[in-house]
Amino acid sequence: MTMDDQSARSRRPSIFELMERTGLGSFVHPVFADRSYTWELKKLIEAQSGTGPARPMFDFCFIDGAHTWDTDGLSFFLADKLMRPGSWMLFDDLHWTYAASPSLKDKPWVRALPEDERRTPQVMKVFALLVYQHPGYSKHRVESGWGWAYKLAMPGEPERFGDAMDRLYQLR
Repeated sequence: MTMDDQSARSRRPSIFELMERTGLGSFVHPVFADRSYTWELKKLIEAQSGTGPARPMFDFCFIDGAHTWDTDGLSFFLADKLMRPGSWMLFDDLHWTYAASPSLKDKPWVRALPEDERRTPQVMKVFALLVYQHPGYSKHRVESGWGWAYKLAMPGEPERFGDAMDRLYQLR
């Protein structure tokens, strides 16, 4: 499953074109949110909860989201509820800021933000203050604007993708 907002349908290449090129079409189901992917994650948690805690359903989560403390911080906690133990989470754009964004930095609503909010790499703050400090995550790696974190497996449970993710990381 992948989530994005409705505008992603018109991007080129589209998610459908990318899935066709990579051969992942049969493995990935796109969900297009009308307003917020955090709302879509909330709906998944509800669907996976039944009468108890949410049943994990993901082996890998890639957060390339809103790039803000508010949205991506919440996304981490929501996605965590849906991730199986022994899986990986990857964050993109750790160093992105409003101040350096060519398409946003001159928008009136961005200029109205406090200076530190415009200049702070907010996804990096999510990674450093929420993910890195979370006791359920280890094997933290930061490289090239990406932040990797491994959700600890339960005792006696094998790592999902452990060797494969290590090899992938070494190839980069």
